[in-house]
Amino acid sequence: KLVLLFFLAFSLASFLFLYPAFAQSTDELSEQLQNKQAEIEKLEAQLQDAENQEKTLKSQLNLIDGQTQVTVLKIEETDLKIEKLQREINELSTRIERISGTLDSLSEILLKRIVQTYKYSNTVSTFDLLLSSHGFAELIERLKYIQVAQAYDKKKLYELQATKLAYNDQKEDKVTRQTEAEKLQKDLEVYKAQLVQQKKIKMNFWQSPKMMKP
Repeated sequence: KLVLLFFLAFSLASFLFLYPAFAQSTDELSEQLQNKQAEIEKLEAQLQDAENQEKTLKSQLNLIDGQTQVTVLKIEETDLKIEKLQREINELSTRIERISGTLDSLSEILLKRIVQTYKYSNTVSTFDLLLSSHGFAELIERLKYIQVAQAYDKKKLYELQATKLAYNDQKEDKVTRQTEAEKLQKDLEVYKAQLVQQKKIKMNFWQSPKMMKP
């Protein structure tokens, strides 16, 4: 049991400190998001300048095209955000599931050790230990071992419980990301509807009397 305990503890430590919070697959998405956001900011700045210029048919058409392009970029940006969140949610789910199993096994083993240690200390009196020990020095060592074992087991159990609390926080983080993904999905539908409306505006603009003049 001790070998299994140390193996599980090592596995837990490795998973907590060596495994990245999220797989590297999200790094590429983060870079794409940054590039997309830079494009949007640049285009929005250009649109701001265009709005301050003299109103002509050409400038109005360019403004409509620019607004449409911004909406397209925002749709692409939102798609990337949703994909990134979904990957993070999936990776969090995998980590939580694995650690939960490891923590449960460790808790069960440690609890059994604590129970066995207390049973031993309660059923075997100091007098019994004295009779079975080869001298007073050995008796002191055996009593010290029991105390150290009890303290160690309790300490490790408290550490495991603290780790469980930390992973409960990760579960809450998962729920937060799921909520954020749902909101982004609604934003995406708004942008798509906005794009349809902008295309209609452009079509109506081309069909306006001003544009139909020879």
